[in-house]
Amino acid sequence: MKVLNYKVFLVLSFLLISSFLVLTPVVNRINREVDKTSQVAARLLSGLIITAVESKDVNLLIRDVIKDLNFPVIITNEVGLPMAWEGIGIPVENYTLEMLFRPDLLKDDPGYRKVIYWLGKLQSQREPIEIKKGEKVVGYLYYGYPGFTTYIKLLPLILFGIGIITFLGLLSAARTIHSYEIENLWVNFAKGLAHQMGTPVSALFGWLQLMERGIVDEKVIKGAKKDLARLKSILQRFSRVGGEPTLEKIALCKLAEEVVSESKERFLRDINVSIEASSDCTVLGDPELLSWAIENLIKNSYEARKPGGRIWLRCISNKEMCELHISDDGHGIPRKFIKNIFKESFSTKERGWGIGLLVAKRIVKDIHKGEIFLKKSEPFIETTFVIRLKKT
Repeated sequence: MKVLNYKVFLVLSFLLISSFLVLTPVVNRINREVDKTSQVAARLLSGLIITAVESKDVNLLIRDVIKDLNFPVIITNEVGLPMAWEGIGIPVENYTLEMLFRPDLLKDDPGYRKVIYWLGKLQSQREPIEIKKGEKVVGYLYYGYPGFTTYIKLLPLILFGIGIITFLGLLSAARTIHSYEIENLWVNFAKGLAHQMGTPVSALFGWLQLMERGIVDEKVIKGAKKDLARLKSILQRFSRVGGEPTLEKIALCKLAEEVVSESKERFLRDINVSIEASSDCTVLGDPELLSWAIENLIKNSYEARKPGGRIWLRCISNKEMCELHISDDGHGIPRKFIKNIFKESFSTKERGWGIGLLVAKRIVKDIHKGEIFLKKSEPFIETTFVIRLKKT
């Protein structure tokens, strides 16, 4: 993780420095070009004013000259009244010259007030350029820089901010991930959460549609409550697997029976499932998380089923340990894959082993300090996983 942090720091530093080095000359050049364009516009307007016959012609020519500028410009007369402008979001065509010579009549006009605001803003940024007729100043040109230059100036800081956020996210993840397997588990959690929530959410929409049609009987209410409870269970599982578990005394075999019963309602179809117990020993654990681990193993067995297949569970009590054996007579696991089934989100899609085993290992081994392992795998005869926990 130290190597990771060191590399991320180097990348962030390179990003910040290179952004400033590349973008600063661009911003400076844009600013110089705007200054030059403004100077040229001022000289051009001075020439137009000299050749114009009437003041009305002057103002119309000024509007025509500056209409294609892509930065904010305001032209005033010699006493500071705005006569023409561009790039400030107010159409100059909305105002006649007669109106502009009577600012007292426009004091309540929102557009004109915005023009005055821009005039003050541009005046505070830099000195205006004088527009002359001979030696006489007949107007002023106020100008600013294109809006995108502000974005370009901020871009290095934006990129650096994004880099910092990314760095902090990686740092936070690095502190909670202790192995490659767990890292891989977290990467897949979002997908797993969406997948598990899909069924109850779809069902709730179905119940909602019935309610909207006025069908609100006991069956609808019971179904909606059941799906809401399922959503609550899923969210509790995902929140607890990354934090502190809620430990209590659990009758392991009874918990397995509850998981089997719920699984029959949700996904177990066309398969014989049985459970037997020589004794029901008690363990200390989080019932929500242990239910999830057992459910994942049952689901793996179901996805590996053959036509007419079966799943059987056995609760065994030893001297100091409780064991839950989950077996099936499905496809089994090829020998070459056995060493990887609890690693790297192992998955063979047609058999169904994947993130479920990694989650089960996290719950049983890391959280409950127990054992989970593959005891036996003979295709179409018996494949058995074992959960082993210490007795209370």
